[in-house]
Amino acid sequence: MNTVFLNKQFNDNRFILCYRTLEDKDGILPMNRFDTVSNRFWYDPARFASFMNANLYAGKDIIQPGDLVSVDRRYDHYTRDVIMKWTTDKQEMYLAIENQLVEDLTMPYRNAMYDMKSYESQIRRLKRNHRETRDLEDPLETISRIKKEDRLIPCITFVIYYGQEEWKHHKSLKDMFGYKQINDANMLESRMNLVQICKDDPRRYRNRDI
Repeated sequence: MNTVFLNKQFNDNRFILCYRTLEDKDGILPMNRFDTVSNRFWYDPARFASFMNANLYAGKDIIQPGDLVSVDRRYDHYTRDVIMKWTTDKQEMYLAIENQLVEDLTMPYRNAMYDMKSYESQIRRLKRNHRETRDLEDPLETISRIKKEDRLIPCITFVIYYGQEEWKHHKSLKDMFGYKQINDANMLESRMNLVQICKDDPRRYRNRDI
């Protein structure tokens, strides 16, 4: 028997999160069910905007649901849980959510890898466009295969952890390194943006479904 956060009842108005004890015939957790329902819940623009506003902008209504568009969540052989592009007249940004039912010791690496895959995809697109237009103007741009004025769209990812107890292990890429005798300023930390359901206050969110 495994007591896990798994039973999710979904309808158009409410998303009820509760725990129950489940056991299937193979003793395997139906993770695909969790992924399907949790991803569907967060792909609602109003909920997604409310979550991001609470965690990025202290609850201010900066991100509007109408400014969010879902984008391809596949990078090569990897697939993200939820990712949307936020576009205004001032900026563009990719915002993403990774849903975790249980702790994953590799999550800091996975989190950093997903974001880097986003940047890799953007760089590939820039290079392809310049190759087709042949508009690179000097040796530096020719070597780099992008133009000096080219810019990447930033990507911010939040990990939502649904465990009954706190996340106890690696919360940053630095936590995964065995060698500690090094100046932290010279080390890629890649700390996760971790939101833990067991500690989170739903009053932070204006959307009542959350």
